[in-house]
Amino acid sequence: MPGQRGLAILTAACLALSCSDSSGPSGTVSAFTNDPAGDQFGSDSVQPDLVKVTVTRDAAGIDVAIDLSANAVSLLTDTIHGVGGFVDFDVDQDSTTGFATWTDLFRPTGSTGMGEEYYLQFLSFQVDSTVSVHDTTGALTGSVRPVFSGKRVSFRITKAMLGNDDGFVNVSVVVGNNLEATDIAPNAGHIKVGGTGAVAAYSPTPGIRPLRVGKWEGRWTVKTPSR
Repeated sequence: MPGQRGLAILTAACLALSCSDSSGPSGTVSAFTNDPAGDQFGSDSVQPDLVKVTVTRDAAGIDVAIDLSANAVSLLTDTIHGVGGFVDFDVDQDSTTGFATWTDLFRPTGSTGMGEEYYLQFLSFQVDSTVSVHDTTGALTGSVRPVFSGKRVSFRITKAMLGNDDGFVNVSVVVGNNLEATDIAPNAGHIKVGGTGAVAAYSPTPGIRPLRVGKWEGRWTVKTPSR
C-alpha cells in the first residue's frame, strides 16, 4: 500500500492529467481532465474558460460534462457571449484513422493526438433547442438537448449517434463564444475513456479531409489551417 507521500504524488498527477475510474458490473467508465483557470487564448472581453471536462461511458451511451469558471450561458440566451463549441470523438481510439479534430483546428499550438470519427457541435441550435452530432463528412447522426446548470453544460450522446460504438473513446473539447474559440481541454493530448488505443501521432495530409461546414470555420479563426 502506498504511503501518504506516494498517495499525494499520485493524486497530484491525476489532477494534472486525464484520469479515469471504472466501477460496477455495468461497465461504467468515467474519465476527466482538469484545465487551469484563466488560460484562455481569445481576445474578446468575455471569454468562456474551461476548468474541467468529465466523460462517462455506460452501456447505452456517453455523458459529457463541461465545467467553466463562470456560469454557463447558452448562445440561445446570449447570442454573442454565450458559450458554444465542439466535442470531438475518436471512437476507435486510433490516432491513425479519422480526420483532424475541431480542437486541433482552433488551438494555438499542440495536438490532441486524435483522429476524429464523430463530433458534437453546440454553436448552432436547431428550432427545438437541440444541438447536433455529426460524422466526419458532416452528415447528421443525432440531436442532443444540452443542459445548462450553474457553471456546467452537459450532454447525453447515445450509442446510435456514434455508429453504435462501444463507448470506449478518446475525447477533446474546444469552447468559445459566438466570435472566437477561447479554450481547449486537455491542453495536451486527449481524455481517454477505457480501451487501449494507438499512440502514434496523428498527421493528416492537407486536403484529404472532407469539407467542414463553412459557417463554423468562418465564425471562428482557424489557428492551424493545414489540419
